[in-house]
Amino acid sequence: MPHTPAVPPAEPRARHVSVLATGAHLPGEALDNDTLARFCGPLPADVLDGIQVERRHWMVDPATGAHTTSTSQMATAAARQALERAGVQAGEIDLIVLSTASPDYLLPVAATYVQQQLGLEDCAVIEVRAGCVGAVQAHDIARRLLADGTYTTALVIGAEAVSPLLAPVFLGRDPERVRMRDRLTVYTFGDGAGALVLRAGEEGSAHGRRRPVFATRSLGGARKPGMLIVGGGTDAPSPNSSAAPA
Repeated sequence: MPHTPAVPPAEPRARHVSVLATGAHLPGEALDNDTLARFCGPLPADVLDGIQVERRHWMVDPATGAHTTSTSQMATAAARQALERAGVQAGEIDLIVLSTASPDYLLPVAATYVQQQLGLEDCAVIEVRAGCVGAVQAHDIARRLLADGTYTTALVIGAEAVSPLLAPVFLGRDPERVRMRDRLTVYTFGDGAGALVLRAGEEGSAHGRRRPVFATRSLGGARKPGMLIVGGGTDAPSPNSSAAPA
């Protein structure tokens, strides 16, 4: 019998993934440098010129330490704005990937609160625990899961709330007695959230240019962490924390 060569299986084609819209949320009124100086003392002019931060938004009231919102609420607000701009209904979302290093609680993950606040009954949820590069990692994860056909429409969110860690540095203290290195941290960071709506469309070329993995290429694995928050994990549980019903 004549030999019939086997036909190799068709190489899967990745679907094209587009950014439909973006959204953002900043809590409260902007705090300028003069306002912070009243709470924790001033920074030298050359240091302010170096960090180039003139104002920031906090979820914590710097006068009282009271929380005005939460990480998940900021994330949800940014997501709603992105959905509105994209003309996409929340029910069309089948994947949420949220990055945060400052979740509402250790458990459950903040992404589940976003899912709940958006009223999504059937939606996959992934949370990336990372700092500066986290939103890029979240985008990369979502893009891949859309490109391979697992999901169709995704919300990618990056949300951080650093002010709950900063306010205790100066609350109830003489501003002039706050250490200079602590002031630098207070002046540098703010809170907020940003969101993307991604959607997979038609298949692209199977032989297209390989997409770079931005997240892993921006990490320096041999270096010490740039920021360490002690407390709340299994290695150093917070003595003042307690389990609360979900």
